Amino acid sequence: MNVQPRSVRRIALVSLGVIFGVTYPFLVHFGLERHSIRLIATVVLIASASRLVATILLRRTGPARVGAEVASASLVALAVVAMVTDRSSALLWYPVVMNLVLFLIFAESIARPPTLIEKWARWRHGELPEAGRRYCRNVTIYWSGFFVVNGAVALSTIVSGDRESWLVYNGMISYILIALSFAVELCIRSWFRRKHRAAIDASGMAGGSSRS
Repeated sequence: MNVQPRSVRRIALVSLGVIFGVTYPFLVHFGLERHSIRLIATVVLIASASRLVATILLRRTGPARVGAEVASASLVALAVVAMVTDRSSALLWYPVVMNLVLFLIFAESIARPPTLIEKWARWRHGELPEAGRRYCRNVTIYWSGFFVVNGAVALSTIVSGDRESWLVYNGMISYILIALSFAVELCIRSWFRRKHRAAIDASGMAGGSSRS
């Protein structure tokens, strides 16, 4: 199977984006303990601007591109604010912005179906039975709600003024909650597939993938 260079670049960009998102709270927290605000803001600015340019050059389409562009552009703006004002609080808003962007992407797909989860499922499995479409809609609703709650808690860690709490929640707890949500959904999905096996087989949804 030949892998197109553009696909490789997209996978690399997504992987780097995930790595950056996971390490961002640690970069900011520990970086600010040892270096100036403007230096850390400059590093964040270069990384986010590079990601924004790469996303644009890849000419991706759909909500994934929009989300990546908005998130990167927002972080560029936050880094600039931190550099100009010499205040670290601007850098703490990135997790809140990310949750807001993800909520808007998922919620928009609920208002204008098919939902984002259903699009992913169709891309992998083809057409879905009615029960499968309802399930995908419910999963999309769950993640929309999750991003609202997650973003609200992230905001509360900023308001509290305790940067260690900000690090612990946004750098660890939030990702643990995401992993648990995926694990629970995987169990529910397995039960769902067994319950609706006939309809799934008929629509071509059955397969070895664990993604819906």
